[in-house]
Amino acid sequence: MRKSVLIITVFLTLMLCACNENKPDVSDDNQSVSSTESFSSESSDDINKKETSSYDISESNTDTINTDTSDSSADVVQTKPATTSTKENQTSTFISPSNKSVTTATIQNTQTLQAVENFSSQMENDDEKPFETDDNGAVILDVETDTSEEDLIKAGQEIYINACETNFRYHVGCPYNVDYSDSVENKYGWKYYLVTDSGYTTISDIEKDYYKIFAEEYGNDLSELYIEQDGKLYAFDGARDKNVFYEKSEVTGIIEQTEDKIVFNVENYYTGNDMSPDTPVTETEQFTVVIHNGEWRIGDFYLPY
Repeated sequence: MRKSVLIITVFLTLMLCACNENKPDVSDDNQSVSSTESFSSESSDDINKKETSSYDISESNTDTINTDTSDSSADVVQTKPATTSTKENQTSTFISPSNKSVTTATIQNTQTLQAVENFSSQMENDDEKPFETDDNGAVILDVETDTSEEDLIKAGQEIYINACETNFRYHVGCPYNVDYSDSVENKYGWKYYLVTDSGYTTISDIEKDYYKIFAEEYGNDLSELYIEQDGKLYAFDGARDKNVFYEKSEVTGIIEQTEDKIVFNVENYYTGNDMSPDTPVTETEQFTVVIHNGEWRIGDFYLPY
């Protein structure tokens, strides 16, 4: 009997020990749960901080000004410009609580407007000329004792370029309408074509136009390019292109000056010539301006192209 009790007691003791070894560690589980709750709390705090920070920034960019008057009150909400400095327009929005209307006013940047005004003023100054040019390309300038050489050269440059274009139209081609089906020949067999513009039947009619920019006292060679026959006017109209090497002309100085005449120096620039097409060439020429009552006309002249 005693042996049976002893065996049962030992068996129960062994079973109890085995149960204690397999029992889960409650303290570890509690610690893990605590850590998870702490992490969640920290994440929630971070989110709250970010939301609060965002709210603060939003509030810092908007100011509300309450203006009280005896008759009415209005809330003015102004949107502050971004912290980044720009030259773009800034916009303020005014809200009236009485009629709920919204008016947007655009404020132009003063510095930008000032820069535009200065640029426009500079462009106007650059375009200013000390002389006038009539419809025919002739210069109108009264030369006074205080007229600078720089202003004279500017006027000389203007009339020289206009004279080149006029001379080219009259000597290469024809500035008038012609009928190519009606022609006559000179003693050399050159063909001349009928000028059909009204009012042009003699060489004198053409000279009246030509002398609007060229000086009459220096004569012309128009009789080689225009002939009269049977009360009609005919033009040679020998069209050609300009010198392909010609680049530009620049009036560089004054050689001689009197009360009624100025002789200018001009440099004609070419990218080359027939012999050396890739070698730049500069030719120095001169031309004369005749002045009558402030009106300039071209005297001695050489077409550079």
